[in-house]
Amino acid sequence: MEALYAPIKDGNYEAFFIMLIILIVLQLPNILGVIGAYKKRRINELNQILLNEHLANKLKRHLQDEVQTESFKIAHGVTVSSPMLEATLTLKERVSKELAFRHVLNCVRLQPAIDGIESLGYRVQLRLFDYVYGAYNLFGGIVLLTTGVAAGMSFLIGLSETFQGSLLIISLLALSGGAYSFREGSLLVSVYHVNRALERFEKLSL
Repeated sequence: MEALYAPIKDGNYEAFFIMLIILIVLQLPNILGVIGAYKKRRINELNQILLNEHLANKLKRHLQDEVQTESFKIAHGVTVSSPMLEATLTLKERVSKELAFRHVLNCVRLQPAIDGIESLGYRVQLRLFDYVYGAYNLFGGIVLLTTGVAAGMSFLIGLSETFQGSLLIISLLALSGGAYSFREGSLLVSVYHVNRALERFEKLSL
């Protein structure tokens, strides 16, 4: 940690931020590992509780739902309620012959309305805000990615003359932020593909 504080003492804040980013990236697997271990331990504890024969039926059903939703979150990284989990599996059954499951997961991340999903005419429906926010993320992601690439190229070109840490920091932040924004915006593409697949599934089922 002394090496991390040394640039601050020298007034070299660019080097400090670069070292901080590198440190966070290196520690990220350990952090995620701790979180994953906690979630698995919680599921094991819930399963142990369910072995209690004296549990009320309503409580037992509630805990079973908890185990299923937590297991789904560990497996796919998506938080869902029990009704949304049922809807997710229903969508998977209808479109799995055409689309990868990740498209369904992308739709679920947007928390669509699931009323009427038992009908063959069901389509993934989002709020107007979700469409606007998705378009904003797509546009913002492209801008940030472009900025990140430009800053990175400028950093590499000028590296032979001087170390411009600020350009490297801008590049890393813009690329990471742009990748995240673009990924969030691209969820709308999955909504389009899933709805087209649902439309074809309905026609084949009639």
